[in-house]
Amino acid sequence: MRLHRAFPLVLLVAALLAPAPASANHFAVRVDGSFTDAAGEGTFEGTLSLSRFERHGDRLVVVGSLDGRLTDATGKQLGEVEDRGVTATVDLGSLAASCERTSLRVGLEDLDAAGVRAHLQPAEVEIAANAVPGGGLQAPLCALAEAVRPSADLGAVAQRLEAVLAALG
Repeated sequence: MRLHRAFPLVLLVAALLAPAPASANHFAVRVDGSFTDAAGEGTFEGTLSLSRFERHGDRLVVVGSLDGRLTDATGKQLGEVEDRGVTATVDLGSLAASCERTSLRVGLEDLDAAGVRAHLQPAEVEIAANAVPGGGLQAPLCALAEAVRPSADLGAVAQRLEAVLAALG
């Protein structure tokens, strides 16, 4: 008798304790890497999903997740990386923005997985205004272009990049 009364309460508590769903605002870019093991030179091929941008002191970072596959020189799959959390630094010298597009480079740390250490190449991010039909990216890209300058406030740049991600979502 008491169990059926407690069940709705258990469901409510479980719902309140469950993690919030991830933001739908993300953009994925290709990530490549390499490593050397007994079989020779292997590869990492994957994607970095950009979830948000943040200012960390004098750095601009992207927070996201990494997915991919490690394959040795013989073509044997060694393992997969799924939804690995990543915080990576944006190369400020690579950040360019206009009303038509923005581009930036994200430096990634080496990856330890499947018993190997893969060196990841920087991820190149390019977002064009026509990525969203109907011009939905034009205004956020123009606002970003206004914020990007040599003495830019990184907090403002992060907010404008967030608006671009939101427009993509």
